Amino acid sequence: MGRPVSRGGVAAAVVVALLAGGCAGRDERAPPVAAEPAIDPASLIGLDAAALRARLGAPEFVRQEKAAEVWRYAYGACIAYLFLYADNGAARKPPTVRFIEVRGLASPSVKAEDCIGRPAAAPPPPVAATS
Repeated sequence: MGRPVSRGGVAAAVVVALLAGGCAGRDERAPPVAAEPAIDPASLIGLDAAALRARLGAPEFVRQEKAAEVWRYAYGACIAYLFLYADNGAARKPPTVRFIEVRGLASPSVKAEDCIGRPAAAPPPPVAATS
């Protein structure tokens, strides 16, 4: 035979059962967030630093070379390098994007349109400790 159960124990069990039953038919998880579409790389050509930063955010890394600035953006499975060159004409315009190179981390053949602007995959949720 089992142990005798007090009235308080029975009441608590009923409350827990009712609460659990009330949630059984509903999905309490947040709806999935749609992934942002990739950005068309051609739309970045000609942008100056301010417009590029407004469009893609701050780069992960900026390298100054002799004739260019190289901005690096990491997008999960790929890295994009945007090359900004100055127009040394009479107007002395600021550097603009003239060339884009994309490298895949797992596969070297990645299209720029499949990479640029795609957010990195979210890390998996932490595993709850069991006791």
